[in-house]
Amino acid sequence: METISILWLIFTLLFLALSIFHFVQARKKIPNYEQQRRPGANQGSVSILGEDIDQQTANLANGLNTHIKELNNSNKKINIIQGIGYLLAFLTALFSMYLTIIDK
Repeated sequence: METISILWLIFTLLFLALSIFHFVQARKKIPNYEQQRRPGANQGSVSILGEDIDQQTANLANGLNTHIKELNNSNKKINIIQGIGYLLAFLTALFSMYLTIIDK
């Protein structure tokens, strides 16, 4: 096997590995934030400047979970696009390796 064919083989394996890596990463998600109950929440309400503190932390948890959901969707799309790009590079390198081998 010629040196150029070995180089194409290395690129083929590299692009395949990167494609698999990104497709695996596309399946990973950041878990949602679970709000813990405040100790003593059943005994009365706590307010700061006239606002209930439990409502403020619930609003924060909802906002954080919305942001986590957007990040998960964005990361999934980005990794799928990168995986497809590396898959196309893999197929191109494989075809180039094939053409180098049959060119003899």
